[in-house]
Amino acid sequence: SVALWNWDFLLSTQLNIMTVMRKTKVERKVLEAQALREQEEKKVAETQMRGKKKGKKGSSSSKNSSNISAAVASYMAPSKEDMEDNVEYMLLGLRRTLCRGIVRFIAALNQADVLQKPKYLFTTHEIRFLKRFESFTVIEQPPPLSYGDFEKGSDYSGVSQEEL
Repeated sequence: SVALWNWDFLLSTQLNIMTVMRKTKVERKVLEAQALREQEEKKVAETQMRGKKKGKKGSSSSKNSSNISAAVASYMAPSKEDMEDNVEYMLLGLRRTLCRGIVRFIAALNQADVLQKPKYLFTTHEIRFLKRFESFTVIEQPPPLSYGDFEKGSDYSGVSQEEL
């Protein structure tokens, strides 16, 4: 359950990072679409001014407006890469949910005394935890979790078996 608990933490971190990246990408795309719309409107205004100077009747503004809207809509349409990112994001969320479910299932089994923590003669659960995740301490992001974090994160004693 320790490995699954840590995997849940890592998946949650990755999901949070992807959420921020997706939000930033959408905000950037909206700003670029606004800039594109302003450029198109400027071109239409210049074309209308030239047409009026030559004495021609100006083209209908609704036609130009629909052309601008179509250009912006095609720019904002999701690309193949966006669709692949959406699938990856959904799968990541599913993995995290599955991992969380397994951790809670193991916690419920422990709480119902179906499973019992093994008792070790020459070591403790904390030392096993530290040894298991010792190689990950060199990685700065996300910061490594401590045994205290594990105990807090896997303590479901205040939750009833039905809610768990």
